[in-house]
Amino acid sequence: MQSPPSCIADAIHNAAGYGISGVNERGEVCWDHISNVRIWKIETATSFKSFIDNWNIQTALWLKSVCYDRAPYYRMPLTFVLSAIWHGVYPGYYFTFITAIPITLAARSVRVSLSLSLTHTHTHANKFSSNDTASYLHYCYVIQI
Repeated sequence: MQSPPSCIADAIHNAAGYGISGVNERGEVCWDHISNVRIWKIETATSFKSFIDNWNIQTALWLKSVCYDRAPYYRMPLTFVLSAIWHGVYPGYYFTFITAIPITLAARSVRVSLSLSLTHTHTHANKFSSNDTASYLHYCYVIQI
């Protein structure tokens, strides 16, 4: 896994002062400006999207601005294909990123259908109750297994 090199790269950027993103409401300096990996969020990810959003963050932002935001159609598949090309000519990358397309599409459709089925029972601004939220998280966990 590439977590240790990413953490070392983050540490080097922070030591050079490039990682400072400002000061939070408690007056503490935030060192997450160019952070590339959120290890805890990766290890505790409850969905494929959550994993992708917290891994290789800067590359994902670059792919979003260069490909996803500019593509007129097939945005997500084209972005995964560009990512595969960016990683090199190794077949494993192509297999991984091409396989990620149907996984992401399936996860989106399940997330949307579960959200719709859970919010239809409420009339007050589509807010989840604690029982519905727990049920939703349980469904997401079962689907991930």
